[in-house]
Amino acid sequence: MQECLDRSDWVVVAVLPRAGEEVIRSLRFRENHKVINVMFGESENDIRSWMNCSVEKIIHMTPGTFLATYSGPIIQCPPDNEAEEIFSHIGKMIVVNDRYHAAVLETYAGLFAPIFAVMDRVIDWAVQEECVPEKAVTEYVTNMFAAVCQEACAKNHREVHYMATVSTPGGINMQALALLQDNNAFSPWHEVLPPLLARTAAKISKEKTNRQ
Repeated sequence: MQECLDRSDWVVVAVLPRAGEEVIRSLRFRENHKVINVMFGESENDIRSWMNCSVEKIIHMTPGTFLATYSGPIIQCPPDNEAEEIFSHIGKMIVVNDRYHAAVLETYAGLFAPIFAVMDRVIDWAVQEECVPEKAVTEYVTNMFAAVCQEACAKNHREVHYMATVSTPGGINMQALALLQDNNAFSPWHEVLPPLLARTAAKISKEKTNRQ
């Protein structure tokens, strides 16, 4: 790792957070190093306190596992044109000024598994109860979710809200929406976010948010 640092201008710190301090303290950074931190929940102040010198800049980023196959969002804080240009080749850069805001956005990464669980369960219904071939159901459901998300990416919040509340009146979309609402299916999605935020922002100050 030291050889990598010695030969690099940009350094990506991508280790498990529990190993971050040990790894960073074991390395000799240069003052002109530019560091990308992708460790979950770590603050810039803590990272700098573990370094042997004051590096030029530390940029926080949160990539997702989906980047291996899909150009999804990458959270970046604070803005930095050079860092944004480098990583924009693999994902959609979502740039925020405040580290706490980045932590709030990171909270949504906790929804990956629940979204996969929704797909898994609706696939199971067609396969197990209606005997539809598993390959056909899986391909349709996963591509349908992907297509709906792509459609949403072209809309603003007001348009997303419209599609989620009043689209196709009388159709099966509104029927499904009503059935889910009757079973309080949406409130839990909102309720899980504060506990997740308590983890993503545990070391992050909220004070700067009100000064932007």
